[in-house]
Amino acid sequence: MGITLTAGDDQFEVSLMGDVLPGSSDIKVEATGNQTMKLAVGTSVSLDGDSAVAGAYSISMVLAPAAPRGWRLYLSQTGGSAAPEATSTVSSATRSDVDNRDKVFVIPYSGAMGPQVRQSVQSIRVSYARLSTEVSRIARSGSKIVGITEVV
Repeated sequence: MGITLTAGDDQFEVSLMGDVLPGSSDIKVEATGNQTMKLAVGTSVSLDGDSAVAGAYSISMVLAPAAPRGWRLYLSQTGGSAAPEATSTVSSATRSDVDNRDKVFVIPYSGAMGPQVRQSVQSIRVSYARLSTEVSRIARSGSKIVGITEVV
């Protein structure tokens, strides 16, 4: 017996995947077979067929197919109960991840700008979830990070 994802009048067969984002209570499912899915982030869906994951969800992330895999979706459970815990091959979230999840950081960085190669200092505000991505992006661009400060 498979798991059925229902979005409005559309139904898709999905399988539960074990790899989830650290510090996230989302579950991850993958479409089975050659199904065309046109679902957007924020779409309300429901899962049926497995009592461990049955319920109402909202799509929090969509990953396009990459052979040999089909569509993959991260789902956040809506309503009062917590999302079921999937078996994970990724290490579980550390306490600092949970504590930092709602924090915002400012990253000032310096780099060359414009055709006259003028040094400037710019800063961006990022959530904890995007901190690593933005630090990598800044480093790849050749800019130097001046510091990272938490916004209180």
